[in-house]
Amino acid sequence: MFTFFSPNSNYKDAFRALKFLLLPWNWGSCKNGKYAELVEKKLAGILGVDRIYCFDSGRTALHEAINAFGVGEGDEVLVQAFTCVVVTNSVKYTGAKPIYVDTEKDGYNMDVEDLKKKITPRTRAVIVQHTFGIPADIEKIMEIAKEHDLKVIEDCAHGIWKGFGTRSDAAIYSFGVEKAISSVRGGALYLKKGKPDSSLPHLPYKIILKHLLHPIFFSIGKTFYRTFGKALLYFSKKTGLTALIIEPKEKKGKRVKWFPAKFSNALAYLAYKQLHLLPEFNKHRQKISLYYRENLPEKYKQTVIDDEKQPTLLRYPVRSKDRDKIMRRAKKSGVFLGNWYDCVVAPKDTKMEEMNYIAGSCPNAEKLTGEIFNLPTGREVSVNLAQKIINLLE
Repeated sequence: MFTFFSPNSNYKDAFRALKFLLLPWNWGSCKNGKYAELVEKKLAGILGVDRIYCFDSGRTALHEAINAFGVGEGDEVLVQAFTCVVVTNSVKYTGAKPIYVDTEKDGYNMDVEDLKKKITPRTRAVIVQHTFGIPADIEKIMEIAKEHDLKVIEDCAHGIWKGFGTRSDAAIYSFGVEKAISSVRGGALYLKKGKPDSSLPHLPYKIILKHLLHPIFFSIGKTFYRTFGKALLYFSKKTGLTALIIEPKEKKGKRVKWFPAKFSNALAYLAYKQLHLLPEFNKHRQKISLYYRENLPEKYKQTVIDDEKQPTLLRYPVRSKDRDKIMRRAKKSGVFLGNWYDCVVAPKDTKMEEMNYIAGSCPNAEKLTGEIFNLPTGREVSVNLAQKIINLLE
């Protein structure tokens, strides 16, 4: 059951990608390229802001936000542990040093008390991650940041809705394959003041090609998985016909040569079409998240998800000391549960010595990575499937 990988995509996205494969002169931001600008306008309207800037990825958006604040060599940027390597790299590529802040003891976002302890005279900014779409305590963090003259960047890669991420100095959004909407690769930046660098290069055509092939191969592979689909997906991955979410170089803290880059017209087209479906996607995620909250066995109930609000969660987080056993059992039943994140700087094969993380500095996050697994909330998850997943946990 493909409940995580490309949860928003269907055959329509495959046909849209195929359409652009036949029009390579429209892939970049040429005279016929209008979709990046259309995405910016549409997303600005959804969020309720005047201006949004699109890039090839959320990681580029984050890198450009840090650059826009003049952060560089010798500076420190506070980053939540229990995050992705691309967040850490976006800091490192500016010349600044990432300093990790622990997670809440029983939650998934930044611990405010540990944040206070990690601020030094060299700290210039803090990146606030809203993990899974669970809002962090942004008001308290903004208060602390103001006391120390720090810039606040909200990492909203796990959700998009009105007002989300617009209270701070900047916010970034992602259109990756597993995000709230997907163009395979893409992202956006909100800046309260100033403008980002507009002179970035375009993505190379061969990289755009790989991303356009993704929805085509995945649609076919998913439909015919029990026959030749599995082999097709394996072949496309191993031969490099489709792009990786995170390149091997990035896991070593190295920069790929096409980073950072502008948002291509072809991929922006996919994002633009999905943005029109965002209210439907969010409503469905709310429905499934609420179903999990109300029907999970008592031992999986969590107060971290506010009962007074309807959560719009990219993934529904669950914790158990028997995580690996539960995930194996689910896999045998054909359900692949997620494990964001099973390492303080994910993925697990990240070269940790390059990430500046000091073992033991974030004990809550380290404990969390050994217990966390997550349940799908995307459009392919019906209430019946959600109940089947719940049954596998008992």
